[in-house]
Amino acid sequence: LESFDSMVTDQQAYMLDPASQPRRQRRRPRAARAVPSRLLENPERLLIVYGETAPLHAGQRGGPRQLLSWTALRPATGETFERLLQPAGCAPSANQLSCFELGDQDLARAVPQREAAAAWRAFRREDDLVAAWNSGRLRMLRSLDADPGTPLLLKALWCNLTHTRSGSLDELVTSLALDVQRPAVAGRAALRLGQAAAVARHLVRVAPRVARLPAGE
Repeated sequence: LESFDSMVTDQQAYMLDPASQPRRQRRRPRAARAVPSRLLENPERLLIVYGETAPLHAGQRGGPRQLLSWTALRPATGETFERLLQPAGCAPSANQLSCFELGDQDLARAVPQREAAAAWRAFRREDDLVAAWNSGRLRMLRSLDADPGTPLLLKALWCNLTHTRSGSLDELVTSLALDVQRPAVAGRAALRLGQAAAVARHLVRVAPRVARLPAGE
């Protein structure tokens, strides 16, 4: 399920913001430059984000989508942000809520998007290093924050550092046997934030050693 979710995330984000551009393949940088120094030198500023979307209109596959949940985690302190958003269109189906591991009791505390955006701006610090597993999640952020700084894509950082495919977030965390600590937010967002934070910690730990390896090793 997570593999499929990873495949459609970019498309979902594009539907939220049609003005955004699809991902383009870029030449992989050398390992020494794969992980930005701003992350390696300031890991305490990391802010991991994750969102959930659902169709704006019932029964329309491939149509516009609406942001339903936005969450964030500061791994250094354990601080979290969590807002469920009132649907701008149709309410999510029971199957969609089940996929998100959310229930009606969670939707009952949803707030208008304007209120969620104001709360997010109050939570995010100017020097936060905003990061997500993939670009789709970061494009979702544009619904709440027009200027999130220069975000980090953890999946791209891993692939650039190791010159390998990462697979899904689930697959990478399992293959590396990373310790995942779930923050106190509702739904599967807790798992996804915990997994992304574990990958970020691993990157900070191994990137300096990879960068010091002689060429060809």
